[in-house]
Amino acid sequence: MAKYPLVATFCLLSGFFPIRSEALLLAEGGKSHYAIVVSASASPSEDHAARELQHFLKEIAGVELPLMTDRDPRQQYEVLVGNSRRVEELNLSIDWKSLGDEGYVIRTEGDRLLLAGGKKRGTLYAVYAFLEETLGCRWFTPDVSRIPKQERVEFETLNIRQIPRFEYRAVGWISASDPDWAARNKVNSAPLDEQRGGSLSIVGGVHNFHSVVPPNRYFEQHPEYYPLVNGKRVYQNAQLCLTNSDVIRIAAEEMKRRLRDNPGAKLIGLGQEDWGGWCECEECKAIIDREESPSGLLIHFLNQVAARIEGEFPDTALITLAYQVTRKPPKNLKPHRNVIPWVCGIECCYSHPISNCELNRSFVKDLADWAALTDRVYIFDYTANFEHYVMPHPNLRVLQPNFQLFAKDHVRGVYASGNTGPGSELGELRGYLIAKLLWNPDADAHAIRREFMEGYYGRAAEPLEKYLALMHDKVERENIHCSIVAGPRMPYLAPDMIEKAKALFDEAEALAAQLRTEGQPARAIRADLCDTSQRHELIARAATLAGQPVDLLVNNASIFENDALGRLDEALWDRHFDIHVKAPAFLAEAFAAALPDGQDGLIVNLIDQRVWRLTPH
Repeated sequence: MAKYPLVATFCLLSGFFPIRSEALLLAEGGKSHYAIVVSASASPSEDHAARELQHFLKEIAGVELPLMTDRDPRQQYEVLVGNSRRVEELNLSIDWKSLGDEGYVIRTEGDRLLLAGGKKRGTLYAVYAFLEETLGCRWFTPDVSRIPKQERVEFETLNIRQIPRFEYRAVGWISASDPDWAARNKVNSAPLDEQRGGSLSIVGGVHNFHSVVPPNRYFEQHPEYYPLVNGKRVYQNAQLCLTNSDVIRIAAEEMKRRLRDNPGAKLIGLGQEDWGGWCECEECKAIIDREESPSGLLIHFLNQVAARIEGEFPDTALITLAYQVTRKPPKNLKPHRNVIPWVCGIECCYSHPISNCELNRSFVKDLADWAALTDRVYIFDYTANFEHYVMPHPNLRVLQPNFQLFAKDHVRGVYASGNTGPGSELGELRGYLIAKLLWNPDADAHAIRREFMEGYYGRAAEPLEKYLALMHDKVERENIHCSIVAGPRMPYLAPDMIEKAKALFDEAEALAAQLRTEGQPARAIRADLCDTSQRHELIARAATLAGQPVDLLVNNASIFENDALGRLDEALWDRHFDIHVKAPAFLAEAFAAALPDGQDGLIVNLIDQRVWRLTPH
């Protein structure tokens, strides 16, 4: 793993941990008496947990602890990873069932250290929690970590038990596409193999009525399967006739087929298409009228499908979007125990906490009303500006209060939707902060963000923290509402704000230049898309790099080791220059031309470093 060269590697003096008689000395001077012990019947993730512990302890302490199973002779000094016969012999009275798949315990028992939990992911999380909370490791991004070197690894008595607040934790930002990053930050809906605990993913998507009952297969012979709209059966831009018994049967059979193709799946999607066209037939309309919302019709349909599949798949839930017209819950109809409403706040303001903004009152009421109907609600949260991914989006301060609100209202899962590709404003900070808050909504969000900024940006953290404060203070002070499709004319992007932000980025860029002179591989090229003269200056400046080996093209002072950097050949440079400089510049020009006379605007584009950290093939 590549590590941040400025702050990631440092020594903790042997006196860092208080020396007490009950302290456990795991390693000193590159030596250790300890072995790592797992069950001979350990799950794949428990085996992986033991190897991860071995790997990182070697990085931290310079010693590789041997791996053993509980069939090997007992040692005096052991790190017990996962439940095993060794653990049973200690008679610790641990309620393993209550830990579920992901809960864990971390305990010291005499000369032994126990890191154990649910066989699915709990033991793996125990190891990562120990490495983080006791030894100080951090995995900020897939490429930037902090693994502190320690001459003496010693810690006091530990007795920790944790169970995550949310059973489903999905981070829709680019870092979460890396399996190791996701596992180490306890994100469980990601591309995770069994070694990393497997993924709690959703089979089949959610806007999928037409893939379940395809119009090209059924409409010609069975138009009654599709909605009656304005007196005519249609399928284009329409849903399904959800009271039709054949539609219910076909949907249930398709759910079973998909689940048989995905053994062990716990969630399967079945939900409305991303448009209107709800059925107006007599039966469908009666349910909508009775329940005072189209969600009544949707839940009525899903309840019947769930009842048909639960015999074969009793532990699998149907998940469906409570989205736009279906966000308002039914008046009385409760979801089947295996039906999860996935409540979407697409209409909300995200510059204020959801619970503390007049624009969000209806969402708060709808969420509470869903929670009154079922104890298993999921949230589809929106954590980016989906109109302009690269535009400043001052929502970092609302993440924690929003997640805390969700935790109070029977919410069992959260998908924090963002930009899963490169090229977002502070996308990797958002991903890291969200991952930590999804595990524990009451964690110290300020400390997490500050630690990321210092670990990721090094000396440039201070001006970039000031930039964050500049934008967030502005929207709070002037009560500016930000939707997920805010445009470049937002008041917090006024010319004076842009000039202040640019000055802070100038400071960060200068710090990057200092690091270059000190031999650190840092290069910062900032992309401010703005008026004509500035745009031409940007393009001319970027063009001077053509044909040169580019370590990093980025808006900030990110630092990576040389072996983590790619080199741009001429063809690759031309292609990415066209995509990431010319195209946005032309969009900026078109926007500037559309402004009324005398109202030239300024668009700020913050390019994520992953757009430019390329390795040509």
